[in-house]
Amino acid sequence: MAGGVLTVARIGGSAPVGDAKKRRLLKRIELKMESNGDAVKAMRQTGTHPGSALLWLYLLNASVLLTHEIDSAYWKEWQLFGIPGGIQMFLVLNLILVVIVLYGLQALAQGQSAGIVLSWVLVAGGWFAGCIHTYFIVAGDEAFRLPVSILLLAASFVLSSAQAMALVHFRRQAP
Repeated sequence: MAGGVLTVARIGGSAPVGDAKKRRLLKRIELKMESNGDAVKAMRQTGTHPGSALLWLYLLNASVLLTHEIDSAYWKEWQLFGIPGGIQMFLVLNLILVVIVLYGLQALAQGQSAGIVLSWVLVAGGWFAGCIHTYFIVAGDEAFRLPVSILLLAASFVLSSAQAMALVHFRRQAP
């Protein structure tokens, strides 16, 4: 079966013999995965089964970038980029961004091609954030100079690079 069931089998195999409740729960999870055959086949074909590098890198990069967006509210990023509408427009744009990022994670987990496309969009976003804010910092802007702000920007650039390498590797492995 798919990687997720293999993991379940490993977890189930490591459960103590007397732990019947845990085994029943694991069996239900396995049956649920079997009943969703199309998604499992897609995961097997794309390598996006639970625990794959593509999923973890997407999750980590998205978490760092979304945390950067929270930090952006503190630094009033809408002023830095000249976005009209102030905080109200900034919040609306970030709501849309969060929905897209979460949809991308779901699509990737289900083995949909939209997940790969949105993975590349996330990579571009991380690279853009790292580069544009480095430019602003070098140009003398006072925003994003706190240690955690800088760490988030550096992490998004590094994670985006790792995610891009994983996506290229995935593409080379695809049938």
